[in-house]
Amino acid sequence: PASTPALFIRNGAVWTTADAPLPGPAGRPGYNATTVAQSTTGSLAVVRRASQGGFTLFVGTSSALRPTVSGETLTPPTWASADDEVWTVRNGREVVLVPATGATRRVSAALDKLGPVRSLRLSRDGSRVAVVAGSRGQEQLHLGVVIRDNSGSVRIERLQLLDVGEAGVADVSWLDALTLVVLVQDGLQDNALHTVSVDRANTSRLVGRSQLPGPPVAVAAASTLPLLTVAAGTLWRTLAIDDSWSPVDGRTDAASAPAYPG
Repeated sequence: PASTPALFIRNGAVWTTADAPLPGPAGRPGYNATTVAQSTTGSLAVVRRASQGGFTLFVGTSSALRPTVSGETLTPPTWASADDEVWTVRNGREVVLVPATGATRRVSAALDKLGPVRSLRLSRDGSRVAVVAGSRGQEQLHLGVVIRDNSGSVRIERLQLLDVGEAGVADVSWLDALTLVVLVQDGLQDNALHTVSVDRANTSRLVGRSQLPGPPVAVAAASTLPLLTVAAGTLWRTLAIDDSWSPVDGRTDAASAPAYPG
């Protein structure tokens, strides 16, 4: 529904756009959360910065989160809600799949030629994946297909480059089954959001920045819901790509990593 709240990180705690911290430990200050994702069935995935260095992915409910995979780096979690599993990329290369209950598995994917993976986002039906990968400042956007067989193995195939028009893709979010919203970084002050069609037309449109207090540094999209970004450390939303932006709330403390269920 149009009122569906998103999640985001505020000072290391998980908050909702209903202007309230998430119930349970993840919503408390000092939790050290860096990114978050929620399935359409309410399961939660949170990446926490470990006190000794590195990161750990916690999966479960807001009141009962269990540690799963750890690494020097973990990409923001992304849900395959229909299969009740969350994916992340460990140390820039290894795609891992964590069921809401059960053992972690590897996802076969030929990512080595792409360079380090910065972001991996599953489409909401779990059939496709958008991958941001490449050397720092030269990351590119790729689209792949998720293949599952009867033996239970999962792999990413048919990776293809999507032309965003310039290098330096920082993140991506699925707006709907055929459209991505892409954050492009071309020098900090020249950050921009683009919508990109994933069909053969591969058309791209620039998202307006009217009323934003600074360059966008994050993106969260979902069909029929406001587009979210972070600018100058605060959370902003717009109802249309050519409309002006407005603040989600009046707070000015640090917000980051917004995410809609999916």
